[in-house]
Order: sequence, then C-alpha cells, then structure tokens
Amino acid sequence: EAKQSTKETFARRSTVALAPARKRLRRDTATIGNVHIGLRGLTSTQRIIMKRAESFQDLSDQNEFYAASNMLVKFDSAMMKIQRILSEYLSTAKEYLQRRQAAIRELQNNLKISECGSEAMVQAAQIRMAEMENAEKKHMNVLTGAFQDMAENLDHVADLLVNGGLLAHYLYLTASAVKLPAADAFASLPGRFARAEEPLRAALLAGPGGFLGQVDQAFSLSQSLADMWVSEAKALENDLRNLQSAWSNVRSAAKELRRQLQPTGTLRWMLLLKVLDR
Repeated sequence: EAKQSTKETFARRSTVALAPARKRLRRDTATIGNVHIGLRGLTSTQRIIMKRAESFQDLSDQNEFYAASNMLVKFDSAMMKIQRILSEYLSTAKEYLQRRQAAIRELQNNLKISECGSEAMVQAAQIRMAEMENAEKKHMNVLTGAFQDMAENLDHVADLLVNGGLLAHYLYLTASAVKLPAADAFASLPGRFARAEEPLRAALLAGPGGFLGQVDQAFSLSQSLADMWVSEAKALENDLRNLQSAWSNVRSAAKELRRQLQPTGTLRWMLLLKVLDR
C-alpha cells in the first residue's frame, strides 16, 4: 500500500509538473501556426502589390511613377527580407515543436509504465525535462534574432511609407491610373467629379488599401513573435520600443490620409482632379 501510495504521489506530482510544458506547447503551436498562415498571405499579397505597381508604368503619370519606383523597389526588398526571416524561423520552430512534443509524450508514457518513483526513473525524468529546456533555449535564440531582424526591416518600411513619402506617391499613382468611361464633353465640373468618385474609391481600396493591409499584416506577425517571449523579453525591450514607434508613425499617417480623403479633405479633391486630368 505504501508502495502504491508512493507511485501515485510521484505520478500526480509529475503530471502537475508537466502541465505548464503542455500548456506552453499548445500556445506555441497555435502561435507558430498563425505565423505560417500569415507568411503565406504576406507572400501572395506582395506579388499582387508589385504586379499592380508595375502596371502603373503604362497607365499613370510617368513623373509620378519614376518618383516612386525607387522606393517601391526598396519596399519590396524589405518585405522579401521579412518573408525570408519568417521562413527561416519557422523551420527552426517546427523542429522545436516536434522535439518538445516528443519529450512530453515520452515522459507521459514513462509515468504510465513505471511501477514506482525510483531514483533512476526520477533522474530519467529530469534528463527529459532538461532536454526540453535546452530545445526551448535554442528556439528562443533563433526567435530573438528573427524578431530583431523583423523590427529593423519594419522600421525601414515605416520610414519609406511615412518619411519617404511612398504612401502619398502610391495614392497619386493609383489615382492617375484610374480609367473613366466616356462622358459628355460638355458635362459640368460637379458632374465630372461625381462620375470619378466611385472608380477612384474602388481603386484606392484595391491599391493603397491593400498596400496598408500588407504592412499591417507584417506588423501583426512581428507581434506574434513578440508574444512568444519568456526570459528574453528584457533583452528585446529596445527593439520592441522601436517597433511600436514605427507602427505608431504608420498609423498616424494612415489616420491623416483617411481624414484628408473625407468629402471636405484637400487630398480627396486633388486625387479627383488627378483622375479627371487623364
């Protein structure tokens, strides 16, 4: 009876000790799965954005296109780097999940077949736990590097959009490429503005709207990486601060654009004139 009591006590304590490991595994599996899905979306959307940008060369104002083309190349380069960073991280993360899951499963199986909490079995369990901790440390090292590289590239993207003026250029490129149906040459100016409203709105949603959505997705993926921090959080505080500052700048710029695109906004009328000027 005493022997059974010892076994049950050890099994219960071991199960409790494994609970945080299982919980962490479930959380990390979900987060890494979201990163994988997000990366696929990021890759496909980037191809669409750059294909649309290339079409502007023949349809839009040439001066506007060449003013933005260099920044578009830099933007694409930064986004491609982000995709590579995430792809390389996911390779390591997948291995980490597999090893951690295998170690937890082995520990659980050992609990089921063990007859008592012998010193040898306790030592074996400690070894398995140590192996899980080592796997986590390796993963965290890779995660830290990936987040730092992501933060650097996203800061560059934010700088291109806001300070470099890429977002504004992209708006004008989109407007200058809008095609309008034939209309009465003697139509009034208010009538011509009204005719341009819907095509411009649709173009802005598909163009700059998708453009900003892509940037938002990239920042969201960086947050997914940040959510996985444990002890490394303090070491990455500066990177996190820089990333939050970059995102704040992008949000402020987007908010200002939305304000200027309201019915009384100056930018809205400038874009409408750009459409009608074709």
